[in-house]
Amino acid sequence: DVTLPDLSIRGINYFDLLRNKRVSVNSVKVHKLSALYKEKKSKMSVQVDSLTVTVHDLFYSLKDSTYGYNDSIYSLKFKHLAFVEPQGLLGIEANDFKTKNAGPIQLGRTKIAHRMDKRKLGDIVKKPVSWLSMSLNSVEIAPMNILRYEQFLKGVHLSKITVNGDKLETLRDVRYKPTEPFPMPQQAIMKMKFPIAIDQVDVTMKTIDVNVLMTDKNCGEMHVNKLKATVRDFSNKKNSVMKVDLTACLGDAQANALFKMYMNNDCRFDVEMYGKNLETKHLNKLIRPLTSMELDCTVDSLRAKYTGDKVKAGGTVMLAYHGLRGKVHKGDEIPFKIISQNAGALEYFVNNLIPKSNPRNESKEPLSFNVEWEKKPEQAFGMYMVGPLIMGAVQTFLPGLFQGKKVK
Repeated sequence: DVTLPDLSIRGINYFDLLRNKRVSVNSVKVHKLSALYKEKKSKMSVQVDSLTVTVHDLFYSLKDSTYGYNDSIYSLKFKHLAFVEPQGLLGIEANDFKTKNAGPIQLGRTKIAHRMDKRKLGDIVKKPVSWLSMSLNSVEIAPMNILRYEQFLKGVHLSKITVNGDKLETLRDVRYKPTEPFPMPQQAIMKMKFPIAIDQVDVTMKTIDVNVLMTDKNCGEMHVNKLKATVRDFSNKKNSVMKVDLTACLGDAQANALFKMYMNNDCRFDVEMYGKNLETKHLNKLIRPLTSMELDCTVDSLRAKYTGDKVKAGGTVMLAYHGLRGKVHKGDEIPFKIISQNAGALEYFVNNLIPKSNPRNESKEPLSFNVEWEKKPEQAFGMYMVGPLIMGAVQTFLPGLFQGKKVK
């Protein structure tokens, strides 16, 4: 269903052009738009309080179903745009959305969020799901180069997108068992129906709250601030390489990460992570719901470098730390009940048998460890990507069980 309360079309012309039949329109304007799309399982609605679209020199060929328009003199303006799926799966609101004369598209205060309580989304779909809410101050998209004059859209190219946000909140609900394999990001990107290329995306976000819901009463939390990310060469072209450069703060300490994602059948990716003076206390709200443990130490230096594909990932992790102390809580509802049931013995082990530091003394270099992590079909990419880092931390804290090697 589409409702157009105010539609004006000027300069309609019909040409035969030696039987290459063609309809040409000088100007099309639309004011106030409402649209509703329904399927058996869901419906989506788009509502715009005030919308003005002006397109000049539009034509459509009846013979070969091609179309085109003069994109040097069009204008598009939205005010209070709302894109909603009423069941709560998605919602987008924007107070201001405008572009003119093929210039950059600019969005003002914008909110992108699931339209329901974060814990209800998983109850509806009955499988692992990610909920998110994002508040943005501004979004600016450079002028688009859209390949047209074809029966279907053949490609989109953007030189730059700039996003400035206040807060991103996300929750990964893993209470339900997966019903299908979790795809790699490259697989989703390469499945896009038309070619797309974005040269650069710059994102800044003041705060990020990451939550993992493991049981109805058990939710891990992590707070990150001052995120800056740059994505280069986003494309679904086969054998292209997308690069991500990311910095963020955990407490007062800054961490850096570099990612490369290869658009090929193997779904290869490379990861490099660096950090200094990280306090583990900032991770305890995420660690305790999973392990019943709280750790207190300072990570003097973190270096990790590994590569992976859709089967496994492996590389090297070095974690230099000092002052390790631990607390294990009895009776917590966690996936590994044996830990909380033996809290006293495990706490003694952490505080008396695990080395307090790496390096073991000041005269030695810190140990690094070779790590490997196999991907389970149902495992989300985020967990798979940090898996080698977790394994490296385990090997560092329990060196008697693994063979370490010195960092050169």
